[in-house]
Amino acid sequence: MSEKKEQKQDTPVFRSFAEAVNTLSELMKIETAIESALNDSHVPHHETRKMLRAMNTMEASATPLCQYISILFEKVGLGKIEITKKEIFRIEFSVSKPCPVCKLYKDAHSKSCYITAETLSKFFTNDLEIPSTAKETACINEGKERCTFLVEMQPLAVYQIALDAVDDDIIEYIFKKKGTSGNANKSITCTQISKDLGVDADEVKYHCEILENFKIIDSNLNLTEIGLAYRKHTGKVQKEEKVFPPPWQHLEKITESIASAESFAEAMSRSIKSEEEVVINEKDIINLAEEAKKSKSFAELLFKTLKQEEDKND
Repeated sequence: MSEKKEQKQDTPVFRSFAEAVNTLSELMKIETAIESALNDSHVPHHETRKMLRAMNTMEASATPLCQYISILFEKVGLGKIEITKKEIFRIEFSVSKPCPVCKLYKDAHSKSCYITAETLSKFFTNDLEIPSTAKETACINEGKERCTFLVEMQPLAVYQIALDAVDDDIIEYIFKKKGTSGNANKSITCTQISKDLGVDADEVKYHCEILENFKIIDSNLNLTEIGLAYRKHTGKVQKEEKVFPPPWQHLEKITESIASAESFAEAMSRSIKSEEEVVINEKDIINLAEEAKKSKSFAELLFKTLKQEEDKND
């Protein structure tokens, strides 16, 4: 009995149809804005590479891409998002109070920001070309200080974009000189690599630090098992790198697209609100959050909600 009460309390409940429609209207504006923004947000690999190669959270946060993510998410209505932890294949983002999505589910006592997690996943997968999953790991609505989201990136895709031509040259050089990581008789140095490849010594040192961070080489400039596997399949791994302007160079255009999308959504929501008022008894309270968890898109969620109302009126 106590479990049922706790579950009921932790589920966002809308006390009237009007309240549900108001929330649907806001969600419609956010989702429409997101779709419009993501369509214009494809990022060139050389910009994504800067974020992926960042050695720590501070470096990652300073990249143009991360600053763009923060601006974009705030513009579409998801709140100001920032990186709070950076690993090789995992990035943690967070939204501090006030979180706009949490406010839509003001009676919730559980994680509510599924739309933010979904947007992160879509952005990384489609606009960065890194297949990724994202999930909310903490939420203001469950009593936390901030909403946090964990993005987990596919390792192969990360290697495809993060490592560049100079990295590949260094990997090939080490392999030819040392073969496997177990061949300790043939020691090499960054200075030697610099001289033989004709690359600046400081640049070689930087690339070796990157390769070590990505577990491609060890501290003794030996190829690791991961490095050997990468080198073996490097022809299949590398992608054609297209050169085009990053989205933040036409941010004004994206902002206008978002505004147009929001205007359309606002017109749609007014149309919905202008329909005949429906009297809702307490027994007819709509549990929108539960339906949201089962729906793949806002359109599906809206259809389910309105269908419920039609069935009740038949």
